[in-house]
Amino acid sequence: MKTEEAKALLEKYYAGTSSVEEESQLEAYLQKPDIPEEFYAAREEFFYYGKFRNEEAPLSLETKLLDEIATKRKPGGKILNWFSPTGIAAAIAFLVVGFGIGRFSIEDSKEPTEVDALREEVAHIKQIMALSLLEQNSVHDRLKAVAMAADLDTNQDIITALIKTMNTDSNVNIRLASIEALSKFLDQDVVVQSMIDALAKQQSLPVRLELARIMIANREKASLPILEEIIKDGSLDAQVKEDITKGIQTITTGI
Repeated sequence: MKTEEAKALLEKYYAGTSSVEEESQLEAYLQKPDIPEEFYAAREEFFYYGKFRNEEAPLSLETKLLDEIATKRKPGGKILNWFSPTGIAAAIAFLVVGFGIGRFSIEDSKEPTEVDALREEVAHIKQIMALSLLEQNSVHDRLKAVAMAADLDTNQDIITALIKTMNTDSNVNIRLASIEALSKFLDQDVVVQSMIDALAKQQSLPVRLELARIMIANREKASLPILEEIIKDGSLDAQVKEDITKGIQTITTGI
């Protein structure tokens, strides 16, 4: 396949008009090791988001995405028809592949505002997906949502949702994952205070130890009274107790 043919297929894929056969041709082309450098970003994003193609979106998520996209119009009033209403896969794939196209077509045409706008739309849809998936019963969906949220920039809605998940999710692994995601936002006072509060209230030892580790690494003096209470627990592993004790000394002395 020639370069121009591949570009044309990417455009069709982005527009949602490509056939299954054309998508297979595009996939085969992007798998080649010697494709032009301008396709590298599109290849990485194509296969990264490709794992979503066979997954069906929960109805509530699909409805939210459709409502959101229906309100987004290009100058002149044309609705952006980015994806089929059968699931979330096309929404992400079209936008991301479209962003890849933007790097070698939009930027070439000296219209960086279009690239910025597309980037914002990708982030916005990922946010909608993350918030919606956090409400699902499936542990798999909620873990996916936390991972997706961790990739987003600072956003109050995402931070609030992650804090709620850290405090209330019934699954320990999801609570741990939300703590890891929140650790990206330690420059936010509300995140630090929420972690300190959770350190005092959480009943799960693995969750408390992970929170303790983050507080020690971040040298949060406000966490000292709680850390000192934790090491009084007679059931605590000796090595863990020693590590936390050293952490308390580090926070106290600043060394």
